[in-house]
Amino acid sequence: MSFAAPTGEVLMLVSVVIPTWNAGPYLDAAIESLVSQTLPADQFEIIVVDDGSTDDTPAHIDAMAARHPNLTAIHSAHSGWPGRPRNIGIEHASGEYIHFMDQDDRMSPDALRRLVEMAKHNDSDIVLGKVASDFRGVALAIYRRNLDSCSIHDAPIIRSLTPHKLFRRAFLDEHMLRFPEGRRRLEDQLFVVKAYFAAAVISILGDEPCYFYLGRSDGRNAGNQHWEPDSYYANLREVLDVIVVNTEPGPQRARLLRRFVGNELIGRLSGQDFLDLAADVRQRAFVNVRDILRNYVDPADDAALGAITRLRVGIVRADRPADLVELASRLAGLQLRSQVHAVRWSKERWRIRFSADIEDGGGRPLRCIERGGRTYLDPVFLRGITTDPLDVSDDLASLRLRIAARDHSSSVEWHVPARVSMAAVVLPEATAIASDAGSAEGDVRIRLRGLARLATETGAAGRPIDVGMWQLNTRISAFGVDLRGRLGDAPRRPGTVDRFRPRIVGDERLVSLRVVPGEGTTLRIEHIDAWRKALLTMRLAAGRLASGLVRRGRRLGALFVDAEAPGA
Repeated sequence: MSFAAPTGEVLMLVSVVIPTWNAGPYLDAAIESLVSQTLPADQFEIIVVDDGSTDDTPAHIDAMAARHPNLTAIHSAHSGWPGRPRNIGIEHASGEYIHFMDQDDRMSPDALRRLVEMAKHNDSDIVLGKVASDFRGVALAIYRRNLDSCSIHDAPIIRSLTPHKLFRRAFLDEHMLRFPEGRRRLEDQLFVVKAYFAAAVISILGDEPCYFYLGRSDGRNAGNQHWEPDSYYANLREVLDVIVVNTEPGPQRARLLRRFVGNELIGRLSGQDFLDLAADVRQRAFVNVRDILRNYVDPADDAALGAITRLRVGIVRADRPADLVELASRLAGLQLRSQVHAVRWSKERWRIRFSADIEDGGGRPLRCIERGGRTYLDPVFLRGITTDPLDVSDDLASLRLRIAARDHSSSVEWHVPARVSMAAVVLPEATAIASDAGSAEGDVRIRLRGLARLATETGAAGRPIDVGMWQLNTRISAFGVDLRGRLGDAPRRPGTVDRFRPRIVGDERLVSLRVVPGEGTTLRIEHIDAWRKALLTMRLAAGRLASGLVRRGRRLGALFVDAEAPGA
């Protein structure tokens, strides 16, 4: 059945629009996640628009519509991309709000209720719900807290340009916002960037994981389709034109364009994926990026880029594709490795002391040179690419290492606050990088030292972190190169920790932390009943007494109890 009214009459709260094409078995999980919503079924509708599938998807969505009174199946001629079926869904939607969803994703049970609640409270035009993914990166920084009102000018929402958000239907109609149709890339970016500039109120729901991007076992997610640089960058120019039209030359435009420099432009000419492209495809990508940089990005704004990104941009501007490929090859081996030195439970949170190093592909520290109060990247590392010293001093002054707890099963991530300091450690002869230059006075490695504070009862943007197994991951943007790792993934060294540390929090939750050097750090949160809680309380009390006597950890049954040494 259909509540649809092409006139846009509002009959319910939300319309969820799902474009489909040869969905296979993946659509079932998406629909099930909507059927399971806490928002009553008579307050939202599901509109599935099939884009001329050649498999059994048309019959399948008809069967779904027969089973679920609030699901409408619409059949359309094949257009080749999600833009047209989404637009058809908008025209048939009768909800006050519209949420877009892809056929192979899912939503959390309370997502629609929470999103609508926030939209109603703030009179929002757009609400961004926290996202998670098991196969693609997400902009975690956007969702560190709830935000009632923000804009493209004062929040980092430019980092989220997918359409899987809540939009007020009247807002879309008022500004005539629709997706470009036909087979093309970045149709979602064009739609969302226009919406961001038009919106009066944009809200962020950061304490509720709402939307899950799920990787398909056949690898056929839309973003994984064949990449054709000429058409891709033609579509990107349309997105950049929206930014240029809506901003004046200056810091605001430069900030927004930097997002594309680091992702669709220089980001596409980096890493192993770029190296794996056929030579002719690499060259066409290079030429497109070169022309866009020359036409859209003021060279004066390059100074705000990370040092290596700045070098890459300079290479592209100077039309040196071979040097860019060589630099990408050298950078592909960089790694972020960290050690955990001490763990302490204090004031209802884990306090984790750690250090982190940037290493080259051979497991050696990345070498820098200190000269005249400035720090430069190892000239040997850049030999044959540039003879100009690459000053990384400003990058080091703003270097930030971020830690996130990631759930093993759902891929939800939560930011873990950490205080981090940077130190330039002189390289001893025994660990000097092998090179023609050897190790000279002033050669240093960059080491980060930090203290992370993991509060399980408030760590989910002010709410308790859910029961589960959580891996602690590290991430750093070093000189414009994004590096990731696991907290404690460096090989075992003296002073590292390798044990469970259980604590009871609240009335019925047990939390423990396990550090396995060379593998990483895992947080475990589980429910406990009253009997087990009493037993654990006695064991932990005995453990505290034992640690007070011997000043070190002691095994009690199946548990390890930490010593809580002073200063840990």
